[in-house]
Amino acid sequence: MSEELSTLILMIATMLVTGVGVAGWLRQGTGRQADPVANALVSKLIERQRVLNEAERAAQIGTWEIDHRSGVVVWSEVYFGILGLTPVVFRPSPDNVFDCVHAEDRDWLTALFADSVCDKKAFEAEFRVVRQSDGKEGWLQGRATHEFDADGKLLRTIGTCMDITPHREIIHSLIRSRVQAEAARQQAQREEARFRDFAMSSADWFWETDDQGRFIYYSGTNSGLLPRDIVGRTAEECFGAEGVQANLASFAEYTRLLAERQSFRDLEFSVRVKSGEIRTVRVSGVPAHDAEGRFLGFRGVTRDLTEQKRAETALAEQVDMLNAMTAASSDAIVIIDHNGLVSFWNPAAEKIFGHARDEAIGQDAHLLIAGKTEHRAFRRAKPEFQRDGSGPAVGRTLELTAHRKDGRSLPVEMTVSSFRSLERWHAVGVIRDITERKDIERQFWQNQKMESIGTLAGGIAHDINNMLLPVLCITAAVAEDLPSDDLRREELGMVLEAAERIKSLVERILAFSRAEDARRDVFDFGAAIRDTLPLLRAALPASLEIRCTVPEDALLIAADCTQVQAMLMNLAGNAADAMEGRAGYLDMRLTGITASEDIVRAVPGLALHQPYALLRVEDNGSGIDAAILERIFDPFFTTKDVGKGTGLGLSIVHRMVVKHGGAILARSQLGHGTDFEIYLPITGVSVALE
Repeated sequence: MSEELSTLILMIATMLVTGVGVAGWLRQGTGRQADPVANALVSKLIERQRVLNEAERAAQIGTWEIDHRSGVVVWSEVYFGILGLTPVVFRPSPDNVFDCVHAEDRDWLTALFADSVCDKKAFEAEFRVVRQSDGKEGWLQGRATHEFDADGKLLRTIGTCMDITPHREIIHSLIRSRVQAEAARQQAQREEARFRDFAMSSADWFWETDDQGRFIYYSGTNSGLLPRDIVGRTAEECFGAEGVQANLASFAEYTRLLAERQSFRDLEFSVRVKSGEIRTVRVSGVPAHDAEGRFLGFRGVTRDLTEQKRAETALAEQVDMLNAMTAASSDAIVIIDHNGLVSFWNPAAEKIFGHARDEAIGQDAHLLIAGKTEHRAFRRAKPEFQRDGSGPAVGRTLELTAHRKDGRSLPVEMTVSSFRSLERWHAVGVIRDITERKDIERQFWQNQKMESIGTLAGGIAHDINNMLLPVLCITAAVAEDLPSDDLRREELGMVLEAAERIKSLVERILAFSRAEDARRDVFDFGAAIRDTLPLLRAALPASLEIRCTVPEDALLIAADCTQVQAMLMNLAGNAADAMEGRAGYLDMRLTGITASEDIVRAVPGLALHQPYALLRVEDNGSGIDAAILERIFDPFFTTKDVGKGTGLGLSIVHRMVVKHGGAILARSQLGHGTDFEIYLPITGVSVALE
């Protein structure tokens, strides 16, 4: 090769190294006349560079070269483009060739390049770079070889870099897809295992059929039927002819829904398991389809209701028994919720308080039957009751005054206990109407008091009688011995008159104390009243109108007729005194009755369903104050002025009536008169009081 051609090739190489390019050098000119041979070589070089550049661009492979002797670094146009650079803005050098490498890859890549130089081996690596034009990351695959001289000194490194970003993204996408698919598969396996665990441990049985209705899955190992007894068979085959016949209606509905591919819920069947036991099950199912909508079969769940049905039956029996017990109870049974509202109200509560069940449910129990005082007490105790079910009335038996729907008051005995339901406290109260008991107690204490007072009065009367006898005898004797015109005879007469009054009082006291000794004869009560009327009209003021109504039919009673007439005289005399000199009336009405429950409840001492003669003695006098009405039958109690009454009249009447097996009731209102009701048992035989 000529010297000139060698020089030309060297200069072209220099232009390539410096980045000017052969074409640019030719355009600038060399300052000397080119040789035709050189021009031909240059043209070939230019063509080869063009082809190389096109190949680089097509393959996205950039080339680079480092001359370690001169420190010149040459990058191809494609390499500049891969890194988002141009020769104008960036001039590569041995110091900055790794500046475009990702910061996280730069250190290990630099070390790997140094190791390849030391080991005199080819360099190869995949690493990340950051494009300087837009800041995006990319992946390059770099390869390089090193040239050394005879002494092992590094002369030059020539390499290529290929943009593998799309390839890496595809690989990463495939890896991600595979990882995701594997994760999905494992998740599906876990879900299937979890479902099977749930299905195997569940009391319910899960099942699946194909499009022909044959079971392809069955979980009910705890049902007494194993999967091998079910899978591969239809429901009809599993039940058999007898089972289908026993569940005819349910099977007809089941067959229809399967044929129409419709969902179904809560179809009940009776199933005979291997042990021979008949169990009740409830079946629900839905049609299953694949992704394209093709019908696959049915999936569903079967629940064993046997124990539930047994519990429901037992509960229903207990409820029926409880309802029967509460319906038969003569005590009111009332249940209230945590707010004090009535939630249960038995028939006895309706009868005692007068409120129908529908009227009472949902009402405030304390306002309904107790009153404002008890309602305020409950409001104060409500937080304590709602917290732990305790309260001042819980666990205790109390006596209090309740109120009926008609406004009447009645004494009741109440026992309260609490129970917890639906996370809240409730209370049940058993309430007993103790009106009759209170009346009996009051009657008992009245009788005890009368007995005690009678015993005491009898003893005192005997003593007074013993002391009075010599007074009467001596006074009468002295008066006989005195002349008829002696003034002392008048004084002694006054003494005798006072002594006679004392004697009469003593006789009444003795009669009161000896009431139990009277003999009873059977007579017509109405006739006795008619026989007494003339005495009453003669003894009572003419201003008092006496009315008398007695039945024509005889009402036979067993009593002491004298005591009965004395009773009438006593009641009539009290009526006359109540007029206080005013005109008025005394109304006596006799009727026969049979003691009903209402009458027995209102009048203590009467026997249920027994016949009684009822005498009502009514006047329109001044009446009796309600505060003292209960005391009018007490011995020696009187509202009359001193010297005008002994207080024994009504007590003797009360004692006589009670001793004859009857009862007496007084009703009065101040300023509106008094009404006495005397009940004496009707009889047909004469009996002596034991």
